[in-house]
Amino acid sequence: MNGDAERKSDPAPVPAPAADIAQSLPPTPLAWWASIAGAVAAIGAAAYASQAAIGPRGQAVAGVCCFFGIVALFSSNLRAVNWRTIGWGFGLQLLLALLVLKGKVEIGGREYSVQNAIKRLGDVFKAFIGFSDRGAEFVFGNVAHPDHLAKVFGKDFLFPFVFKALPPILFVSAFFTVLYHYGILQWCVRLMARVMVHLMRSSGAETLSVSANVF
Repeated sequence: MNGDAERKSDPAPVPAPAADIAQSLPPTPLAWWASIAGAVAAIGAAAYASQAAIGPRGQAVAGVCCFFGIVALFSSNLRAVNWRTIGWGFGLQLLLALLVLKGKVEIGGREYSVQNAIKRLGDVFKAFIGFSDRGAEFVFGNVAHPDHLAKVFGKDFLFPFVFKALPPILFVSAFFTVLYHYGILQWCVRLMARVMVHLMRSSGAETLSVSANVF
């Protein structure tokens, strides 16, 4: 029983850092770099020359291929690339795009879409950030209100940067500090990191950094 309990409590294996893997593998052949650079140049030129025929979607596909090629050119060792990480990362982005563009469900005769839900969520965040404008007007008075200043200085006046940019920064920073104090931010970062480690097999440090940068 104790052995089973110890095996169940063992932590999940942590992937080795990419730098260590790259050092243990042979260097990337020069022919690979030349082939990738040539492919990027050829795809870019073909997309530009045939943009009227392939349309925006074809150009987008060509752009994705070129981005992959450019990123590959900056890799220290292509042999160390984890294709599972790339596949899951690209697949999750594609799934998110399909959900936003095509995700719809009908409940009680009414149609609900993911796109409208995201728009509603965006309106909520816009109103939330707008609270900082109300706070700035409370602290600075008419100086923080562009319309009032326009009446005095004319329509071509330059609105003071400090009254428009700093209040939202301070407001959002204070809000996330409250979330951190109550452990909500740590829980969100931990959840995202665990999902990414499980699906993409990325290292803990990389995953934690990416998940935390969202906030």
